[in-house]
Amino acid sequence: MLERLAAFDRESVLSTLRTMLRANTHEGTCRIILDVLGHIGNKSDLAQLNEFIASGSEFVANAAFDAKQRLTDPLRLPDQWY
Repeated sequence: MLERLAAFDRESVLSTLRTMLRANTHEGTCRIILDVLGHIGNKSDLAQLNEFIASGSEFVANAAFDAKQRLTDPLRLPDQWY
């Protein structure tokens, strides 16, 4: 799925994902959006991910935690290489 998204403007995709995430309550859909956000998102998404980590659903919280781990991985972020 990520390969298909590469054809679109990254910021447009992120904006759409963020909007969908705020509007969606279905756990399965939230998990998919969180997974994609973890691959193409950025540090500005961390606050929203923290909200989902604190959510009552373990299923959604785990997906949000995985996404946060990917976004904060120091090996993935060249600006944090020393």
